Amino acid sequence: MDAVFQITERDLREAIEGAQLVVYYQPKVSLSAEEGFDVHACEALVRWQHPQYGMVFPDAFIPLAEATGLISPLTDRVVAATVNQIRLWEDQGLSLSVAVNLTPRLLDDLELPDRFSDLMERHGLPASRLIVEITESGAMADATKTTDILVRFRLKGFGLSLDDFGTGYSSLVQLHRMPFSEMKIDRSFVMDMDHDEEAKAIVHSIVHLGHNLGLHLCAEGVETLDSLKWLREAGCETAQGYYMSRPIPAEDVPSWRDEWLAKDMEPRGVNYGTKTLGL
Repeated sequence: MDAVFQITERDLREAIEGAQLVVYYQPKVSLSAEEGFDVHACEALVRWQHPQYGMVFPDAFIPLAEATGLISPLTDRVVAATVNQIRLWEDQGLSLSVAVNLTPRLLDDLELPDRFSDLMERHGLPASRLIVEITESGAMADATKTTDILVRFRLKGFGLSLDDFGTGYSSLVQLHRMPFSEMKIDRSFVMDMDHDEEAKAIVHSIVHLGHNLGLHLCAEGVETLDSLKWLREAGCETAQGYYMSRPIPAEDVPSWRDEWLAKDMEPRGVNYGTKTLGL
């Protein structure tokens, strides 16, 4: 961190209590031919609107939150804001599921699924509209502990996403035992697909593995239309990345979706069948 950019525990506590945290949303685009690149989900990403430093990104304050124990109230605040936003969109006629990131530090909080469930019920929303994301490395650090809380989330009806897949050290046995519903392919592979055949082969293998495990696949880091179309041909169900949209404020999501669908890059309702993937 820059010497002139010092954030203290007190600053962060005041941010959590004083509504300085804001949530941005990155759309996740459907790759099914029938839905024609429609948008049914987003990922929630927290930002800190600091009174002195302006917009502060999470890598500058999440480690401090984890080290000071503030990660729990911070997460509760972000999830509460996210669920409230899902309700607001629903009232506007826009039905979106939203993924929230869960730090490994909270995987021993077995009351968390109940708190999330109560929050969804108070807003009149099914639990399935909230997806809990956990990184591969975080999930596998203590597989037994992780499985315990994941099972509780799944029993409540939440979606579970294994984030950054391909960068950790999970085994097939561990993956099989954990009740994930989605696997997210790490951006380091996806961003290289257009010029690296090995990266493309890895992505294709992950898609095949995920499907064999009964998981939904999402590719992160999509930056070109060629990548988007190739991922659809490979069988990946959803994608997110700067080609579609950077994280944006909640109020911009409906208009962004309208503009995105107006591009009409492919005819909707087309059966693309099986194509050669060029591996």
